[in-house]
Amino acid sequence: MTALLLPLKRMTHAPRGQIDHRLRGCVPADVLLYSTENHDEQKYVRNPDCWVADIDLTSIPVASSETYDGISHFCYGGTLVTPRHALLANHFQLGVGATVRWVTTNNTVVERTISATARVSTTDIFVVKLDSDVPETISPAKILPAYYEGSYLFNADDPCLTISLRYGSLYPNNTGYQPDGSYNNRQKAGVANIGTYIGGFLTLSQPILPRLQFYEYLIAGDSGKPCFLVVNGELTLLGVWLGGMEGSCNLVPYYKNQINATLAALGGGYNLTEIEL
Repeated sequence: MTALLLPLKRMTHAPRGQIDHRLRGCVPADVLLYSTENHDEQKYVRNPDCWVADIDLTSIPVASSETYDGISHFCYGGTLVTPRHALLANHFQLGVGATVRWVTTNNTVVERTISATARVSTTDIFVVKLDSDVPETISPAKILPAYYEGSYLFNADDPCLTISLRYGSLYPNNTGYQPDGSYNNRQKAGVANIGTYIGGFLTLSQPILPRLQFYEYLIAGDSGKPCFLVVNGELTLLGVWLGGMEGSCNLVPYYKNQINATLAALGGGYNLTEIEL
């Protein structure tokens, strides 16, 4: 096998180091994105101790106007990929007229109403168009560049940032960082490994220690939440949850052209943005 030699400057962007170094010194309780998460009062305070607190997480939604499993303001998903469009899971949709909330880095709530929707080809990717652009204080997620396959950016066992909401089976022995279940239905930043990737379908895998301390199975209600690589300190969207347990999704950069075609059909004048290296 021939080794691929890359300039040191480019290697500093590699996702493995971007996540692993942030986990150093953290404890499993540092998974919460918000220290205060009050949907009824629209009060959200970002957690300064979260292990990804130094990253712009504003593309990740916090709530919707809809109910799921008896829980009001349930977050179905809606990761922003342009100032006007967000992605959810096709099997766990929000419809026209529903609202979605995001939170700026200074804890200001931004809410928009869904004005149009469309499925991306035959995938489980579902695009919603908003009634107006979000402000510049909300930063849409970017995607990997076209050469991601076989590059240092995308490799088996590299860590991903996973967003979950429900109380899945945690390390160790279903106790982990929330033995009383108090973190259920709260936004959490976890870690999983890239597993298998076949034809635009990505499956994640359970990591080993120390990443395992920040790992959580996905269960019903987590569909549509995002998973990311962290590249050069920025969120880089891989997909939104289709399958549970370790997690699986349609790989967003693989379907870039189909998604852009869907964005064009919905209108708004935007395309996906590749991360700059």
